[in-house]
Amino acid sequence: MQLCNFLFLAAAVLAQQRFVTYYDGESSDALSKSSYNIVNLYFWNHDSVLAVDESLVTSLHKSGKKVLVSAFGPDAKPASDGSHPVETATTLAKFVTDNHLDGVDITFADQSSFGTGGEEFLITLTTELRKLLPAPQFLISHAPEAIYFGTDSQEGGYLGVLKVVGGMIDFFNVQFFGVANQYEDCDSLLFKAKSGTSLFEINNKGVALTKLVIGKPTFSGTSGYMNPTTLQSCLDKAQSKGWNAGIMAWNFNDSDETWTKFDVASSLKASQ
Repeated sequence: MQLCNFLFLAAAVLAQQRFVTYYDGESSDALSKSSYNIVNLYFWNHDSVLAVDESLVTSLHKSGKKVLVSAFGPDAKPASDGSHPVETATTLAKFVTDNHLDGVDITFADQSSFGTGGEEFLITLTTELRKLLPAPQFLISHAPEAIYFGTDSQEGGYLGVLKVVGGMIDFFNVQFFGVANQYEDCDSLLFKAKSGTSLFEINNKGVALTKLVIGKPTFSGTSGYMNPTTLQSCLDKAQSKGWNAGIMAWNFNDSDETWTKFDVASSLKASQ
């Protein structure tokens, strides 16, 4: 995962706008100079060690960015594997404070656990994390796939999580990718998608627009990828209907000029 520098923020951008990227490298001038205001270091797991580059964290903080740790990731199955959510939260929160980070991002891909304890795991984990990492000092975000807000009981586990701990979660880095032939045009991204999982369909299920950050991959060939021109037009449409939460880029990519030159933030500023 390498992300792009496609966001150029100005001081006028509202504080609640999130410009998020994921990163797993060493100290990077390109990342520090980029206009992302939240950087998620990935991935933490209770049975593995995530090395945090102290100089990277210091550099990112000096450039005004929040630095979070992203937990779990696409290969982890914490609920299915029987991890205890309270113990997991305690260890994770200690990792945050020990490394002078600003919070936690939960990237939960244990889809098979929905309906068999996955929702309860996330609810307990989030509740405990919020106790240990209180707002507003610390941020807690979740990064569910968009289909996790769907109507399919095997996929839509986040609807149950939302009802109980939605207020404890600062925002969602919604992964609008990873599903074949979905979220690759403005209609399926914003208005009508599989199981009712477009941006505004998720909003209609009770998630505030201010918490719905649009997540997109920055590498072509990935399901859900949109070229910058198409994405720009979708952002314009979303803003015209009241959305302005921000963008998540999966992940930091400073090698693709198509993305490094994409000034998406100008679109987000226009309707403010």
